Amino acid sequence: MLEHFFNLTGHRTTVRTEAAAGLVTFLTSSYILAVNPQIMAVSGMPVEPLFTATALAIICGTLAMGLFANLPLLLAPGMGLNIYFAYSIVAGKGYSWNHALTAVFLSGLLFFAVSLLGVRSIILRAVPESVKHSLSASIGLMIAALGLKNAGVLVFREGFVSLGDVTGGAPLLALLGIAVTGVLLTLRFRAAVLAGIIATTLLGMATGVTDSSALSGGIVSLPPSIAPISMAFGADPERIFSLDFAVIVFTLFCIDMFDSLGTFVGVFDFFGGEEKRRYDSAIPRALLVDAGATAIGACLGVNTVTTYVESATGITAGGRTGLTAAVAAGFMILALFLSPLILMIPPAATAPAMVVTGMFMMQLATRLDYSDFAQGLPAIASILVTVMTFSISDGLMFGWIGYLLFMLASGRRDKLDRVTILVGVFFLIRMVLV
Repeated sequence: MLEHFFNLTGHRTTVRTEAAAGLVTFLTSSYILAVNPQIMAVSGMPVEPLFTATALAIICGTLAMGLFANLPLLLAPGMGLNIYFAYSIVAGKGYSWNHALTAVFLSGLLFFAVSLLGVRSIILRAVPESVKHSLSASIGLMIAALGLKNAGVLVFREGFVSLGDVTGGAPLLALLGIAVTGVLLTLRFRAAVLAGIIATTLLGMATGVTDSSALSGGIVSLPPSIAPISMAFGADPERIFSLDFAVIVFTLFCIDMFDSLGTFVGVFDFFGGEEKRRYDSAIPRALLVDAGATAIGACLGVNTVTTYVESATGITAGGRTGLTAAVAAGFMILALFLSPLILMIPPAATAPAMVVTGMFMMQLATRLDYSDFAQGLPAIASILVTVMTFSISDGLMFGWIGYLLFMLASGRRDKLDRVTILVGVFFLIRMVLV
């Protein structure tokens, strides 16, 4: 049955290979079960329901990707998107987490409509490459900075960032965890991020940083209820129908779409020739799954669900079909019943995962053409505004408007798409009126 449904022979793979690849994918991405609830909790949401909602979102999205698109890809609440949710929309702009979930849900519906109607190519052509790369780089830098902040390595005093007391406690533990993770990455250990979290947590138990009292009742338990956060949308018309809220929805949509397509392009680069063309032809179905998973995730109570680049680890292990995704989802179901063990992990142990994730995303900054000031200056402005204000939407706005103005000033009107100009005007109106 598995052979027929997933066409294993046609993809030159076996059940054993797919199962092993699914385990690798799970191991390299399971850190999100600990990291996402901690970040989202900044918005005021309860941690325990967030753990269950995160796991359920991963299971639903990944199973859909495997069964509908037959692709070896894992979906989960996005790193960077959870930061935007908690620190920008809620803490920065003053929206309730209920309204933030509404924005996530609407962005998922927008993404689904765009994917269904096939107009994604028009939007993608309209987005300047420098804006895409600077957006990813700025999110990466912000993720790394927040990881260090949550662990106490960086502290904010009177508007300035300074070094915390790194001679002991959580800050020292986080630095040791980063060192361990870095060494494992250097040695090309596939589960380096997960191993770094485990090693740091165990070291934290020895030093008193990790609170292990949650394990008094055992490491296995029924998943916490998601009732406090599921379907808990905000419906204040004055908020939802404002220009600022429209910008938030558009920003979530852009980040999700760029992240997903970038992951597809990067992951499918592992293949060549006819095999790559076959996977590329599955992208429309994959985008529908990605968009649908975002809307479902918002109903469950989590931030935007997107395709994870860690899926590449399963592909390098031999994963070629949706069976890899189905196996990874199966392991996530098992993890759902280990909430005491996962929720015990302290911020100092998840800091290495956030720093490493930020590092990978910041690599896209090397693709920026800094010799072309019309692209370099807006990109730098976008990165600085994002990191300094902890607002991804403001960073995107500055980068987009700057690119538009500099291109017009340098006489390169032919480089601008009509949609690029319309979005720039939209951002300009927002800057003036909001």
